[in-house]
Amino acid sequence: AIPSIEIESYISEHYSTTEEIQIFLRQGFVLPNADDVFYSNPTDAGRFMNHSNAPNCGPDGTLRGIQTGEELTMDYSFHGNPEWYQSICQKYSVLTERQVAQNARNKSSDII
Repeated sequence: AIPSIEIESYISEHYSTTEEIQIFLRQGFVLPNADDVFYSNPTDAGRFMNHSNAPNCGPDGTLRGIQTGEELTMDYSFHGNPEWYQSICQKYSVLTERQVAQNARNKSSDII
């Protein structure tokens, strides 16, 4: 966990390219009840979890039985979206989880 006030220095100390920074930001998240901290664990399999408007996983585990080979998904809209996080993501051209969820909802409504 990285406190929000330390995120810029952490990035400059650990990453040298924009692509590395973008990957770092995409693999991390902010919790709604701790929106002054950025969470990132580059070895956690959760970094591969994608957004879905009809997720099979939630913050506390699976929401239903998961089939072998089925992609694990969650609704990113529950993540925190504080201003500092929006700013750092915008600086490196990365969508916040909330923006990813909103884009997915907008695309779904376009299909209907």
